[in-house]
Amino acid sequence: MTAASRSAAGPTASLTPPRSPEWRAGNLTYDRRQLIGLFCWLLLADLAFMIVSQIEPSVLPILLKNAGASDHHVAWILGTLVQVTQLVLNPLYSTSSDRTRTRWGRRIPYLFVVTPLASLLLAATPYAPDVAAWVQQQSWGPVVLRHLAVPPAVLMYGLFVFGFYLFYSGTASIFFYLFRDVVPESHMGRFMALFRMVGALGTFVLNYWLLGVGVRLPREMFLGMAVLNLVAFIALCRFVKEPDYPPVKRAADGDRRPLTSRAIGTVLAYFRECFSDSLHWWTYVCRLMVYASIMVATFRIFFALQELKMTVEDAGKALSWSSLLWVIVAYPVGMLVDRWKVFRVMRWALWIQSVAYLLSFFLIRDNATFLVFSLVTGVLYWAIMLCQFMLGQEVFPALKLGQFFSANVVFQALVIAVVVSPFCGWLFDTLKGTTHVMVLPLFGTLEIGPYRYVMLLLSAVFFISLLGLYRVEALLRERQAPPEAR
Repeated sequence: MTAASRSAAGPTASLTPPRSPEWRAGNLTYDRRQLIGLFCWLLLADLAFMIVSQIEPSVLPILLKNAGASDHHVAWILGTLVQVTQLVLNPLYSTSSDRTRTRWGRRIPYLFVVTPLASLLLAATPYAPDVAAWVQQQSWGPVVLRHLAVPPAVLMYGLFVFGFYLFYSGTASIFFYLFRDVVPESHMGRFMALFRMVGALGTFVLNYWLLGVGVRLPREMFLGMAVLNLVAFIALCRFVKEPDYPPVKRAADGDRRPLTSRAIGTVLAYFRECFSDSLHWWTYVCRLMVYASIMVATFRIFFALQELKMTVEDAGKALSWSSLLWVIVAYPVGMLVDRWKVFRVMRWALWIQSVAYLLSFFLIRDNATFLVFSLVTGVLYWAIMLCQFMLGQEVFPALKLGQFFSANVVFQALVIAVVVSPFCGWLFDTLKGTTHVMVLPLFGTLEIGPYRYVMLLLSAVFFISLLGLYRVEALLRERQAPPEAR
């Protein structure tokens, strides 16, 4: 069991071999074996988390299209619906777990409850067409469905996705907060490097081997992912121990306001603290655009399938190799971040990423060029994801890190749900069936279909993130400068 020791060792005889080193996280202590065990359980959960998270942008768009969904439907279900769910639930899960105190800790009880429910709904998702067919056979089914301008199977997919994220939003937020509680600070950098390496490995496994399986055998694949998610996170709950936490400060006895008034006051204080500083706003913008790129990149698979005429298996393999390459370069990139610091590395990565996607709009002509640009942009994506997480740790107040990360999620969920997802759905539905041929200097003849514009959108999204990063750096320099220099 990866439970760290809570008590100091007793006296030892002079002939006793030297004890192995110990590391601390709160009042927990780990020897080498326990620390390795801790890393293994956390990384197993990370592997499951990354594979399950990649189903949304990789497999579900194809299943939705096969069920008769339009681009607008895909954007609404996988963008707006998911983001609105996280917009509402992430602050609730975050603040509730911050204030929870049980004998099992403050994070693990939530993971123990939401994991089985999320796994059940994940396994049920590919049965959406069957549920839709059953509803249509009932006497009341056609009466209800004829009022909806959505294919029944697409509607059921939307309901299953919504139900899944009701619980998986808890996993997606609380799992990351657990790291700071249980991983010794002396080993956090190495753990995060391993964390991103395992995440990339999970993405490689999904895209290289499982993407085609997910389209051909969705029930079997989703069931396997659900079992992996259940086993990994229940094992984490069983074998990882949280430290003791200080008691939660309760409201003063003299506060006799009604419960609703106190709740409103808490919400207002939350928004006042999180959204009143321009430094935090620009940090939110920088990190938001990185996550917005995930929504935009959802449509990249259709560029490969419909405009390059690649098979699902070939497209998945082309998109997967960058994850394997990242496994090789992740640790050196982490060392580079330690040496150059996160701002410099992220600035270079965003510049190169913006230019790479701009060039890919003109230069991707076949499977080979699609693979080349997928390698470049894929590795840069992982580096940017590493940097944006560390950026939040650099800028947000240390004592309220979870609160400000949840505020960032609220902001990004709102923007992606209200602006990014509807815009993508509208754009690709509007451009559907259109093809233009352009003769360009240096680039020659270029056939432009609707999904090639995904590359331009991604270039713009990463460039906006870069502008946000420049603004964050400028504000930090102003605040760190001596008063006479301001």
